[in-house]
Order: sequence, then structure tokens, then C-alpha cells
Amino acid sequence: MKRTRKDSKKNTKFIIIAIGLAVVLVASLAATIGRPSNPNVQEEEKEEKKQLASYVINSRYIKEFEAPENSEPVAINVNNGIVWFADSKERRIIKFDPSTQEFEEFPLPSNARSNIISIWSLVFDKDGNLWFQDAGANSIWRFYINEQRFEQYIIPTLPEGFGTSYPINIVFVNDKVWFSEIYGKKIGVLDPLKVKDKSSEGITEIEVASNLETLGPLSVDKDNNIWFTALTYPIKGELFKLDPDTLEFTKYDLPKNIASPVGIAIDDNNRLWINDHGTSSIIIFDPVNNITSSIVTSMPIKETSPYLYEECIATNNIEECGGLRASLPYWNIIVDDKLWFNEHYGNALAVLDIDDLTLIEYIIPTMNPNYARCEGYEPCGIANVLQFDIEGDKVWFTEWSEGKIGVLDASIDIPISLEIDEPITLIRGSNTPINIRINADEPLEAEMRVSATTSPFGTLRNLTASFDERIVKFEDKGSKDITLNILADPNLEASDYMLTITAKLDDIMVAKIVKARVI
Repeated sequence: MKRTRKDSKKNTKFIIIAIGLAVVLVASLAATIGRPSNPNVQEEEKEEKKQLASYVINSRYIKEFEAPENSEPVAINVNNGIVWFADSKERRIIKFDPSTQEFEEFPLPSNARSNIISIWSLVFDKDGNLWFQDAGANSIWRFYINEQRFEQYIIPTLPEGFGTSYPINIVFVNDKVWFSEIYGKKIGVLDPLKVKDKSSEGITEIEVASNLETLGPLSVDKDNNIWFTALTYPIKGELFKLDPDTLEFTKYDLPKNIASPVGIAIDDNNRLWINDHGTSSIIIFDPVNNITSSIVTSMPIKETSPYLYEECIATNNIEECGGLRASLPYWNIIVDDKLWFNEHYGNALAVLDIDDLTLIEYIIPTMNPNYARCEGYEPCGIANVLQFDIEGDKVWFTEWSEGKIGVLDASIDIPISLEIDEPITLIRGSNTPINIRINADEPLEAEMRVSATTSPFGTLRNLTASFDERIVKFEDKGSKDITLNILADPNLEASDYMLTITAKLDDIMVAKIVKARVI
């Protein structure tokens, strides 16, 4: 064990992005920001080049902490106010006490590959022991915290050519540890009472009857059914439900426009909210009536890639332009009818009220220009926020490329809200005015933006939009009415779509998501 104390000073660390895995689900989970050694990976830039320092903006909601040296934190869990996170690069579990700002380090007792992001999931059992998966060692681990002792349980399947079955997350069902294998294409079950250290004893694996290339992470509904996805990108996606008692699978086809389903959160009505980490979409699936719908996030802020923003506004209405082309919603959790998720390329932590569809996106202060086209712009970039956990009003998260952890205080008031006249009907070939009331609780300036499900990326395909007042200023608290004018192209298919109408402040975006019927 090593104990350290860190001040919150800026840390500069850089790694060239690798892209283009043949198996794109892992590109979604790891390789888009990982260090893959798979020969199928094509590096965006193989030559060395000068790396740029990260930039940190002010935020009233988020505080960041620099983790111990050389950290690349991903998995995180908060338990009774203490923060635990995993560092895949140095292969250690790290404990952080926010009250003292002290770190304790617990190195893993094995020398496994560290050229991939290995540890995505940290879960406590009922006895207070910490469990986690480890793709680098193709294992599941248990950390006996009181004894400061690790046990390693080796996954039997080791796919040829990959060197790991790539376990991606773990869940507890019926006092057993369940995990999915991205490359192994199996669901694993570990019995804590039967396992032995450094062996595969006590682990069984269940084949998934799918011809698709990879599996996604697991999620559990209130009836203890286990849900996960399978994918061959960009051809087809499937959704599976596994009964842990009978081991029977039920299969559902996913919509064709889902690029890379990752996070699955399940609400009290057993609806599945599926994050598409290939676009800006969140898919809502009701397995009772087999109905699928979708919403989109706000467009990524221009600071995620000012170069692409300038490129967009040269040929499009400024209201529909952002930075990076998609927000890439990643993992998700539902707490008290609030869907929390991280936006990988949107560089934000977001919360959606699933009843009234109010969306708040908290902008991550750190921006690393080495992960965007920044060409002289500042601030610019993203922090690679890959995982998060919630306890009370505090949302703790990791910043992989920055070697930081952070905390969002969700109890701090939001100074702006939107009211939008509904229902909305758009007549193709005609302009439709939409009335919006903006309520401000303090002096502020808001930039108005809009995205729509006419494209899974949120771009306004076959729609033209403009606000009569795009920059709305308040000298004091109060309300203002503005108009959003939308022209629906005659070629737009008659259907129901969802509009995400957003007011952007310096450190947050607040949006209302509303239905628009096109006739």
C-alpha cells in the first residue's frame, strides 16, 4: 500500500488516439481512447508530434482532483463517502478520501498486459469486498479490503488472436457474479463460494446464440433478468434478455440506426434506456409492446472541436452546429427517475428527467486539445470521461487521458429553465414558429441551440431552424419569450420526431426535449 496526497494542479499527459478496430464495439468501449495492440488497429498518426497542454475552464458545479502520478483512471465506485477507482496503466486500485484529499494505492499482484484499458467495473459485495473485471489478465478479481489481499479468478475462455475474452463489467444476481465477454461471446457466472485463487474453478460460461461479432455490458432489471447487446457494426444489433434461473435467452432486434449500443439502464416500468456510443442517440425500448423510440442529446459544444464548428457554420445555420460531430453517450444509471450518463465526445456529465424530459448537461472543465481538431483555438478538446458513480447528490467520475478524478455537486441550483408550447406540428414545406419561454434566476447570457432525431447524430436532416433571438441576455432575473422557426423539407418522412431545444451557459446546458409531429 502506498499513501499519497495530491494538490489540484494541472497535469499534462498525452497519448495518441488509436482508431478503427475491426471489432467496433471494442472501439466504442476501449480503442477510441485506448492503447490497443491488436494488429487490426490503424493509428491516426504514427509519427511523433508535439503534444499540447490541457485547458481548464471554470465550473460552479464540478471540482477536479489530480490522481497519483501516471494514473489512467477508468472504473470508479463511491462507498460511504470514500472513492475507489482503478488505474489500468499502473495496474492498481486507488482509494481517495475527499475529506483529507489523501490517496492510498493497492497494486495488483500480477504482471498482465497494460496496453489496453483493463478495468471498467468496480462493485462491492454485501461483505464489503471489492470485485472487478480485468481484461488485461482475462480475470475477475476480489479485493479483501480489511486484509488488503487480492484473489484472482481466471476466465476459462481465451479467444485466439485477441489474448483476452475482454470481460467488460460485472453485476451481482442471486449472490453470484455475472459478467459478459466481448470477444469470448459468452456470459460468465462466478460462484464466490466455489472459486479458488489463480484458477478457473467456480466459473461457468454460457454460450450466446448469436452470429454477431461482440457482446456488450450487462444490466439487471427489477425482476433480476440480465440484459445485454450483441453487435456486428454497422450491419446489425441485437438485444438479449437472460433469465438467470432457467438460463433461457430472449432475443430482440435493435433498430438499424444504432451504431454502438453500450450503457443500458432500466427504469421502474422496465423500459430500457440504451446509450448509443456511436452517435448522439439514446434509444428507449419497451419490451412489453416491442416499441422503440429515441431522443438525442444537445450537439457537442463548439469547444470540443472549434475547427469543425467553424467548418459547419460556413455552410449551415449556426443554431445547428457543434464541435465534434456526435456526443457519444456512454454508460448510464437511473436514480430516482433521473437518467445519468456521460457524454464521451460531448465532454459532459448529463442528467435526464425521464418523466418531463428536461436534460441538464454539465460541461467537464478540463479540455485536452490532442483529442480534437483545435488548430490554434483555446479552449478546445475533451477529457475522456469514461466512467462515473453516484452517491447522494455527488457524482464522481474519471478522466482517463487527464489522470484526474472529479466530482459534480448536483445539489447546486440551475439558474435557467425552458417552457415550450406543445403540441408541435410541422407541416412539410411550411415554416412553423415554436414559442419558448426562458426563465432566468440571475443575470446570465444563454446561447440557444437545437438538435433533432431526424438524424441519430442530432443534426437537422431535412429541417432548417433559426431563433429570432439566438443569444439571450438577462440583466436581472426574469423571463423572456423567443421564437424558434422550423422549416420541414418536403422530403422529410411524415412521422413523430423529438426536438432537443437547448440553452447553453458557460458551464452547463439546459434543454427540453419535445415531440414534433411532421405531416
